[in-house]
Amino acid sequence: MSEQMLHVTLCAILATFGALAHFLNRKEQESIHLFDIISLCLVASFTGVMIHFVTSYYEFQTNLAYLLAGISGWIGPQILDTISNMALKKTGLDNFINIKLPTGSDFHHNANEKE
Repeated sequence: MSEQMLHVTLCAILATFGALAHFLNRKEQESIHLFDIISLCLVASFTGVMIHFVTSYYEFQTNLAYLLAGISGWIGPQILDTISNMALKKTGLDNFINIKLPTGSDFHHNANEKE
C-alpha cells in the first residue's frame, strides 16, 4: 500500500472513530438503529478523506492531519453543512436553491420521526 493510500485510510478511520466517540458520548438516550450507525460512519469517513486532501494541499504535518481527521469525525455533518452553505452563498447558488440542508442532529431526529 502506498504512503498516500495509507494516509487516506487512516484519516477515514480516525474520523470514523471520532464520530463513534461523539455518538457514544451523547447524553440523551435514544434507540440506536443500524442504519444510523452506518450513515454516521459513512459521513465521517467521507469527511476524513476530505480532511486528507485539505491537509495534503496545505502540507500539514501527518500528526496534525490525523488530529484534524478525528475532530472532523466528531463534528462531521455540521462541518459539511457549514462548508456547503458557504459554497452556495459564495457562488450565488443559494438564491436558486430554496432548501435548508439538515444538520446532523436534525437529520437524526427527522429519520427517527419517519419510523
